[in-house]
Amino acid sequence: MTKRADINKTEEYINAARSIEDKGIYAYFHAYIKYDYYERKGFITSPNYRELSAEAGRLGVSEHDIRVLFGLMRLERPENL
Repeated sequence: MTKRADINKTEEYINAARSIEDKGIYAYFHAYIKYDYYERKGFITSPNYRELSAEAGRLGVSEHDIRVLFGLMRLERPENL
């Protein structure tokens, strides 16, 4: 269980990265955070993980990048993402 302060800091870092270069993988990682922390706990957030996932697709996230991301995190990709 990750602390809310750590989630806030993670989102701060993601937003900083996206302000430098808005890549699909950053939006996708943000979608994962929104799914894993907020959605699974039933919290309402905006944008939600579905919106961020769609944005990642529009920004051109590749399946390769997604596989690498989950490999680095040593996690299985959720079916919803």
